[in-house]
Amino acid sequence: MKAFNLHVAVISTVLAISPTQSAALACGIKGVTKPCLGDAEDRYSADASYNLTEQNSFWESLEGLYVQDMKFFFEDGTPETNYTAGLPEGLGTFDMSKAKSFVNITVDGSRFYYHRYVMAKHNSDGPEGMQLPGLV
Repeated sequence: MKAFNLHVAVISTVLAISPTQSAALACGIKGVTKPCLGDAEDRYSADASYNLTEQNSFWESLEGLYVQDMKFFFEDGTPETNYTAGLPEGLGTFDMSKAKSFVNITVDGSRFYYHRYVMAKHNSDGPEGMQLPGLV
């Protein structure tokens, strides 16, 4: 029985140490492993850049601040002058026929940021003539 416990202890020790003692073979060893994917495929290259602007100048051309004059219309072509903007009923409406939009596009590495702010005038039709700040 003591010999069995000794064998279990030795095997447990070997198994506990073995993951730290082993290592995978690197790719590209001629006659031993397959060629590395990065040698034939740019997507897997260790030298490939993940920076969008380095990959294509299109992304750099998008960057910047854009200011737009916007006019919202209904399907029948009439301007949308009483937009509730998801506000609780009774707080008034916004005139979306003369809205202004600010769009900021930034590319940072592999990330694409798009922030848009639309501003519109309140129609002063809240309770007791209440005027809300412009819709943002």
